[in-house]
Amino acid sequence: MEGGESMLSFALLAVIKGSDLIVDKEGLKEDILAWRLKDVKALAEKHDKVFAVLVEFLYDDNPPHVRANVLQIIKDMISEGKMSRPRLQRVLPRILELARDKDERVALKAIEVINTLLESGDLSEEDYERIMETLQDVLKSGVPILGEYAAEGLGKLGGQTLLP
Repeated sequence: MEGGESMLSFALLAVIKGSDLIVDKEGLKEDILAWRLKDVKALAEKHDKVFAVLVEFLYDDNPPHVRANVLQIIKDMISEGKMSRPRLQRVLPRILELARDKDERVALKAIEVINTLLESGDLSEEDYERIMETLQDVLKSGVPILGEYAAEGLGKLGGQTLLP
């Protein structure tokens, strides 16, 4: 493209009447596969519909590479303080499921997201309990690298003060 324009394939097709957003899911997936994660993250931060599509991409009918890259986008949003509580509540159950994914790369990336969440400290007591349960399950699975990351998360949990 000329003049340093973004290579983003424009996941957003149109803004109609100033409020309706049409998201090109295949274009968004192409951007994720082409590692244009910063561009996709910027769109997801601004538009709930783009974020909703990213959540859809976390399901098994998408290749592991797509799921892992979406998890990276979510991790970056959390690290930068750009993940609202409602969005977190929407995606957290799936992140916890992905920590047990059959694809090790996806599971590892999900655990990295969980550890980033633990560092942020912006979790409810119920969230902490669900995360602890998930990390303990991963540790029991016996997969060495996943167990190491899960143990790191459990260590962070141990450092948190949970009040009844």
